[in-house]
Amino acid sequence: MRAVTLAGVVGAILSLVPLLIAPDPGFLRFVCFAVLALASLSLVFLGWARPERVEITKGPSGFNWAGQSLPSPTHVALEGDGTEDPPLYRAVVCWPDGERRVVLERDEPGQVLADALELSQRLELDLRPGWGLERHFSATGLTEAWASAAAFEPSLEKVTPESHVDIMAFYAQRRVAGTTFVAGVFVLVSTTVFIRSPERSMGPSTLELALPLLAACFAIVLGAILFGVRRRVEFSAAGVDTMTLLYGFPIGPKTRLASGVARAFAVAPDRGPARHVLFATSSGPVSLTADEDGADWLVARIVHPAPAKPPVAPRSRPTSARYRGPDRPARLRS
Repeated sequence: MRAVTLAGVVGAILSLVPLLIAPDPGFLRFVCFAVLALASLSLVFLGWARPERVEITKGPSGFNWAGQSLPSPTHVALEGDGTEDPPLYRAVVCWPDGERRVVLERDEPGQVLADALELSQRLELDLRPGWGLERHFSATGLTEAWASAAAFEPSLEKVTPESHVDIMAFYAQRRVAGTTFVAGVFVLVSTTVFIRSPERSMGPSTLELALPLLAACFAIVLGAILFGVRRRVEFSAAGVDTMTLLYGFPIGPKTRLASGVARAFAVAPDRGPARHVLFATSSGPVSLTADEDGADWLVARIVHPAPAKPPVAPRSRPTSARYRGPDRPARLRS
């Protein structure tokens, strides 16, 4: 969704350049603008998320799934797909014959888990853990286990108000920012090489210079912004607050992520590295995007409010041996 929509927005902006630069656009150039603008708007329309709702009714002999009669399923399982960005978290209804149907799908695990807990209670089905939660909960009965986890005494009461952690704003942020920045520099270098080519018989027009310059500047500025964006997560006895930073300066208001946090879990849609942190709160599960290192830090702060620096292993004292001759043993010196 995000990549396709962003490409459509950038294409729509660049399609205006010929009309703004040319003194007389002409019919052909206007047609080209219209085609590019329509194509860009089509990308925006295709990339915009549109929820699909399915009506599920429980009857005495089975389930009615969007008008189709099905036998009674056995359980609801948490699954996902981490090959896309953002990743997809799913809740799947499973039947005894192996049939599986996706009933919930979003890019935030907190919303999916909250709906899956309610769905399992309404349909009277067992909810089985996934996303890495199976390391903390048993294979069955996640609904009761999660309620117990959220009812634990919050461990944030000992945390000072100044306690905070700065993490990446999203997964693989450095790689995305580096790719975007290098792409902008590549456009500038390649444009300069083409302009200074000895085989070029005429000078570049304003349009030929404006289009690559705008595209390169956009990519470079976007890459620089992505390099410096961080998310500050602050811990207090009241809950967890978040704030967006750009090279250390706040660029948005502080928002309350969750109150009464009892536990935190690093989760991923598949068996890959952690993509989100899932908080068990008194008001329901809440999730936050984080990379693997940031997820480990957040989980450590919730479980152990004031973690000390990692212990340093004692250095072994250097030992050397001096050979005294064939009739004398070696003497150890530390």
